[in-house]
Amino acid sequence: MKIAPSMLLNIVLLTILTTSVFFMNTTANTTKYETASVEYNPWADLNDNGVINIYDVVMVTGIYGSTGVPINKTALLYEVNNTFTELLSRIDGLETQIAELETKLAVLNATKLGKLDYDSGWLTLAKGDNVFPHPLGTKEVIVYIVGKKTLGGAWHQMDYGGFGSTWVGWLGVYWNKLTETEITVHRHGDDENWEYVRIMMWRIPES
Repeated sequence: MKIAPSMLLNIVLLTILTTSVFFMNTTANTTKYETASVEYNPWADLNDNGVINIYDVVMVTGIYGSTGVPINKTALLYEVNNTFTELLSRIDGLETQIAELETKLAVLNATKLGKLDYDSGWLTLAKGDNVFPHPLGTKEVIVYIVGKKTLGGAWHQMDYGGFGSTWVGWLGVYWNKLTETEITVHRHGDDENWEYVRIMMWRIPES
């Protein structure tokens, strides 16, 4: 009689399982498991119980002969570690941004945007750089700028900070080059809405 390979495998595995169960039952009063003579391999511990035993063998036999895409476990661990490191870096970046926001909030709470330390009134604003003096003698200030198209028109901040494209040109204004005595306001060459500017400043008190 010819025995099929699958039946032979089942007979062998059943014999191993029966022998192992018998062995574990007879040694239960002495020690739970015999100490292995080889180094423990966590990748072979399929049920993660800290010991390589018959239960891991049974799990393998249950999927014996199956095929699929192999996983490089070492590469996977490196990928997880890199992702974790990146997340830690992002958390550090967020903490830095939070600290900066807290500082700015503390400044706003300290000044409370109360009485102005300097108000330029309405000034004519040419296209390009415009240098205006201020009397505060410090660069530790909060600057607020508004504009008008006509003196009788409404206040606005259209395209404040500057805006540009090949379709509409370069519009708006921004300020820079703040010194203890001067501030520069730049008006883009295609802008039509910032004919006048008003510069307001508050000193930032020392902490």
